Amino acid sequence: MFRVLSQMNNYLSANPVMGIPQEKVKQVTMPVREHNHYNHHQHHHSQQAFNLQYRCGHKIGEGGFGRVYAGVRVRDNLPVAIKQIGKSKVPAWGTIGGERVPLEICLLRKVSHVPGVISLIDWFELPDCFIIVMERLENAKDLFDYITERKLVPEGEARHLFRQVVDIVRQCHAAGVIHRDIKDENLLITTDRNGRKILKLIDFGSGAFLKDNIYTDFDGTRVYSPPEWIRHSQYQAVPATVWSLGVLLYDLVCGDIPFAQDDQIVQARVKFNPRLPLSEECQNLIRWCLRIRPNDRPSLEQILQHPWLNSNRDSVLCMDIVNCINTDCITDCMVGTGLSPMGLITNSDILIDSDASSLDKHSTGSDASRESDEF
Repeated sequence: MFRVLSQMNNYLSANPVMGIPQEKVKQVTMPVREHNHYNHHQHHHSQQAFNLQYRCGHKIGEGGFGRVYAGVRVRDNLPVAIKQIGKSKVPAWGTIGGERVPLEICLLRKVSHVPGVISLIDWFELPDCFIIVMERLENAKDLFDYITERKLVPEGEARHLFRQVVDIVRQCHAAGVIHRDIKDENLLITTDRNGRKILKLIDFGSGAFLKDNIYTDFDGTRVYSPPEWIRHSQYQAVPATVWSLGVLLYDLVCGDIPFAQDDQIVQARVKFNPRLPLSEECQNLIRWCLRIRPNDRPSLEQILQHPWLNSNRDSVLCMDIVNCINTDCITDCMVGTGLSPMGLITNSDILIDSDASSLDKHSTGSDASRESDEF
């Protein structure tokens, strides 16, 4: 797992961006969905320099394709995430208005109507790089950190979160976009005004336009890739996406990914810790998503119709905890549930960290995994 957090980067906030003269910066501003203090914009070109409109702060992520900085928009102090991608590092290209741009920009424009996707605000072309400006959620963290802090996510909460992910992915596919790197690090979790946990999908740098034909390229995270990619270096959009969703669901309810090595992926033997109070319906859905043969996996619609996602049994953990037969089992069962062995709620375990500043840590291609006890 690659996770890079740096100290405050003051250079960018005090100097012309990347050292490029202001007159050489080309800007494109995107219309942004109306919510909170965002405003709608008309698509236009401007010579106004990036550093007059935005201020950069500390680096919040770095990976194979670029770096991401926390920032603000000068005119209204809107929190933004500023992604810098060197032109030599762009994995795929698209075209907008006859101009060659990173495909990531094209994909973000196509899914701009999807509420569960991070919003594109602006982009700028410089002589040697592109700068993509996106919304930045405050008081948010990525799902990797969220799961790590809680050891695992209670089944009722996991159901709520997983349903959101599947629906976000379904809407992206309906818009003709495949993300190709669905994982916990690319999902931000925060709360809405009603205190409900909501997710946002980030980092479309490994994405592509959706097609029915076979894909023979992959820049996502290997431990989330399906057996057919490991064996044959090819895959189809929906079965590969469903496989990654199965890995994600296992990660949510078990606290770690099911497979860490290529041989484990191609064998696809899903094991569950017998000490975890996991319902048969949940296990069934995970096993269905992680079938070896792509055609044996469910569609996104079938996942949304699965009994587990439509169950109201949010108290399943509590019922199973009562059935635990020894103190050690009770302790293990309660890890991540928000309950102490005496049945008391520990608020520190269920609140979202208000100081979290992680956005896109760009661990694309990494084999991110938590250490866990063997079953």
